Amino acid sequence: MDDQALPVPAKYEQYQCYLYGLYTNNGGIYIEQDATFYTYDRTVNDSIYSLEELFRHEYVHYLAARYLIEGDFGSLPMYEGDRMTDSTRDLRSTLQVVLRMMA
Repeated sequence: MDDQALPVPAKYEQYQCYLYGLYTNNGGIYIEQDATFYTYDRTVNDSIYSLEELFRHEYVHYLAARYLIEGDFGSLPMYEGDRMTDSTRDLRSTLQVVLRMMA
């Protein structure tokens, strides 16, 4: 896995779409086809998540996609509607995956 971290949130928002064609309505994102985690370096004032916390969050998405969910991202009925973009529901589902993996 590779990582691409821009130096500050403003640069992430300014260049992410131009450089990688990715949206910036997130603190970071793992793209399976690139095997790359995209984010920005952060301080406590920039994000509620530390870089390590965000990396762990995205790593759980990676594990779920690799071992629990068949098919490509967005290709299954579970991705229909806005529920996959709702941050609260996304956090709950991530925590459920982590708890199942720890059991």
